[in-house]
Amino acid sequence: MPGEFATYFPNTEDTDLESSLADGFAEAQLQGFFSTLTLDELETSEELSLAGQALVTLFTGMRIIRAQIRQLNTSSRYKAGPVEIETQKAATVLKEEMAYLRQRLDSLIQVGRTSGRVVHVHDGYLGRMANPVTLGAFAYYEYPGSSASWGRP
Repeated sequence: MPGEFATYFPNTEDTDLESSLADGFAEAQLQGFFSTLTLDELETSEELSLAGQALVTLFTGMRIIRAQIRQLNTSSRYKAGPVEIETQKAATVLKEEMAYLRQRLDSLIQVGRTSGRVVHVHDGYLGRMANPVTLGAFAYYEYPGSSASWGRP
């Protein structure tokens, strides 16, 4: 839930989040995005477009969800005399969320690789707040071979 990050991740510091975003950026580079960019102290050598920022966020979120899935117990049972408590967590819900994120990510990667067109990213609130033409375009330097014009000198 928005605004409840500290409830679910109470021991997470800002530096942990910064490291996660850097890892998400590096993972995007492994997929062929941002190949000419460098990351130094959370500053990229070129400004990321909103689509590029969304891509890094998706990679980062997927890494966090994967870590959470690995730590889940799908069933717990406690018994003390006549009292029993059984708890089950819905791992399938997280698996479905992970599948959605993977599909979304694959879709963005495919568009970046093949079209060079404007990519519309309508996750969360951004799609309702900005002009979709400037909202979703990957910058020409974010994916090799892209014919996108955002940020072109």
